[in-house]
Amino acid sequence: MRLTSLVPIFLAAPLASAANSFWWVNITGFRFNPTDDATTHLTATSVNDCLTKATSSFANFNNATNACDVIHSSGSLTADESSTAHAKYDPRVLVCYGNQEFNGTVVESRQETLGFNECMAKSTSKLNVLSWRGEVSSNCGATVGTCELKAMTSVSKVGRRGVISCKRLF
Repeated sequence: MRLTSLVPIFLAAPLASAANSFWWVNITGFRFNPTDDATTHLTATSVNDCLTKATSSFANFNNATNACDVIHSSGSLTADESSTAHAKYDPRVLVCYGNQEFNGTVVESRQETLGFNECMAKSTSKLNVLSWRGEVSSNCGATVGTCELKAMTSVSKVGRRGVISCKRLF
């Protein structure tokens, strides 16, 4: 049997199972700030338990206390070494990485002040890469992160704290 005949089965299996780990991007050392008071505190024994129970777009898991907070909407992050922020994304459309940024040849670029969900919605096949910087400076009065949409011809990843980077799959 040729190896190439196994590739489609191997790649399709994780997506078909819809395991939570394929739907969440993790930002270690940060927590999402809720934009409203709609935060639900869940009892969780582990980060996997927290993400399995979470029904909203964002979740914060405190690694020291096992506290799980599910957040309906968020526009920014705050540094918190004991926490990991988690955001949902669609793995059929994007592949996302936390605390990473894509580096490469930029053909076109635009920047807007947006939350992570709004940033993902702006991504197009032409602007195939997005970088969302969620940590905002209290000095400038900003409460929402920065979305940079890029058209890139080549990409590699570099470490960037507080950044979520996603690349369109098609």
